[in-house]
Amino acid sequence: MPCPNISVQAQAARTVRDGQPITFAANIAGGDPKVQPTILWTTTAGVITEGQGTRRIVVDTTGAGYTPDREIKAEIWVGGYSDSCVPQAA
Repeated sequence: MPCPNISVQAQAARTVRDGQPITFAANIAGGDPKVQPTILWTTTAGVITEGQGTRRIVVDTTGAGYTPDREIKAEIWVGGYSDSCVPQAA
C-alpha cells in the first residue's frame, strides 16, 4: 500500500499575544486513495478549540506562556494507512 506524505503548516510566523488564536493545517498527499484517514492533533501549549480530527485546527493561546521566545508547535498523527507508513508530522 502506498504511504502518504504528511506535513504540518503553521500560519505565517509572527508574534502572538496571549489569547490570540493560531491556525495549523495538515497537508496529506498521496497514499492509498481508498483510505479515509483518522487524524489526531497535539500541541506543545495552548488548547485546541476547533478542528480536532480534521486537517485544520485552531489553538487558543491563553496561558500558553508570556516569554517572547515561546514557540507553540503542533503534531499530527494520521491513522488508517499501512503499518509500514510513518503516521506523524510536526
